[in-house]
Amino acid sequence: MLGSRLARLVKFVLAVAGGTALGLGATYVACIGQPVVGAVHSGVWTAWPAAGSTQPDPYAKAIFAKHGRIPLAAASGLQFLATTDQDGAALTARCTYSVAGPTPVAQFWTLTLLDPRGGLPDQSPTPPLVRAGFTSAELLRGADGGFTIKVARAARPGNWLPAPATGRFILMLSFYDTPPSAALLGGGPVPALPTVVKTACD
Repeated sequence: MLGSRLARLVKFVLAVAGGTALGLGATYVACIGQPVVGAVHSGVWTAWPAAGSTQPDPYAKAIFAKHGRIPLAAASGLQFLATTDQDGAALTARCTYSVAGPTPVAQFWTLTLLDPRGGLPDQSPTPPLVRAGFTSAELLRGADGGFTIKVARAARPGNWLPAPATGRFILMLSFYDTPPSAALLGGGPVPALPTVVKTACD
């Protein structure tokens, strides 16, 4: 009788331990990359409109906290991230990219280059004080109002965004005071965004 009770107790403990390990493991895996729940996509760009709302998804909260990033409040704007080019290849410092195309109506927007952890990358040996991003107010535009931003390690004429010395990177588009921010929370359409086209590699 005692042996039977002990066996049941051991099975119970193992089941609880296994379930706990599985749950913690699944949570860890879910928090390694970008949030899955609530993501919306426009080409290579992904946003999480609810991340800056008053009731964000708990996984999104954990991931943004893990990477030290603070999402824009839903009332302030909307952020999109791109980790690949139009062909699905990871963005890397050894290649040159052309960012061009439509942007939604916004009071102001920025394009910023981040490292894989969400911080500003090391741009050495690029000279100091080189920009880490562009704003919509300072872009050089064509006669039709369009623009092209070149992302590359070596300087380019026109709108040049310096890439890091090595490794992968992320592009972040941030739109401030933009109608899609509220619209996406209500299930509205995702706006069209610029393409990210690889033009050359070392």
